[in-house]
Amino acid sequence: MALARTLTSIIKIDCLPDDFEILVVDNASIDQTRSAFETAHASSPHLNWRYFFEPIPGLLSARHKGALEAAGDVFVFIDDDVRLATDWLSAIKEAFTIPGTALVGGPSQPLYEECPSEWLREFYWENDSGLGCEYLSVFDGGAGVKEIDPMYVWGATKNSAALPRGRGNWTWFQNQTGSYALRLSPTGSCGS
Repeated sequence: MALARTLTSIIKIDCLPDDFEILVVDNASIDQTRSAFETAHASSPHLNWRYFFEPIPGLLSARHKGALEAAGDVFVFIDDDVRLATDWLSAIKEAFTIPGTALVGGPSQPLYEECPSEWLREFYWENDSGLGCEYLSVFDGGAGVKEIDPMYVWGATKNSAALPRGRGNWTWFQNQTGSYALRLSPTGSCGS
């Protein structure tokens, strides 16, 4: 199961347990999400684990639930099928020491079980920001620190930058399907 591999890689990161929390949002899944969470939690009870069930399906509903429940100053979204380098969280923490940093991202590269077909390359793009494929959530901005369009970054954000929770021009709203969304207005207040 992909989630079990992801949770195992989280257990191996090189940060102190008090420096982070692990929120697993079960997005009305029909797989073994709760079981994978309980197994990982039992194997590393010294880590700060929290489990939430989100009945509304969809990536945004799950991410919004996690963002609303997060207790820290920075939160990082990952999917259930990633494997993290041991220094992954340390690199994110270091990036936020740069004044003015509000969003941080890094390479997101696929680990294929088989070599992909050549036709898949047609869906990739490359520009000054880097190489990517939205359909696969793949992005690699190359080595070093650089400023890029935030549309390519959805990895880590300062809690205060992403969710002022009622201040400024950010408004949470519930759409017709019951999912929550975040609306940003450049000036004035947001309407529904």
